[in-house]
Amino acid sequence: LAEGAAAAPQLEAAAPDYIEAAEFESEKEGYVFKFDVYGLGYYKDEEASRPIEVTIDAIEAEKQEKLERNARARMQAFPKWDTISG
Repeated sequence: LAEGAAAAPQLEAAAPDYIEAAEFESEKEGYVFKFDVYGLGYYKDEEASRPIEVTIDAIEAEKQEKLERNARARMQAFPKWDTISG
């Protein structure tokens, strides 16, 4: 390098989309083992690379759904008193 010149940044190689493998060897972070278009091997896990989007509305809707599901379960578990003979 010439005096005062900056070194070129090192570029990292992109991880391959597919790694051929005749059999499952071990878990590989960021990959799933399956048979797909390239054959048997490790494919990039698309779910793991997809960003997760969380909104207040989604959280509130999930909370409401859980409350309603729990209320239905309680109603099924405990029959109404007026329907119990005795």
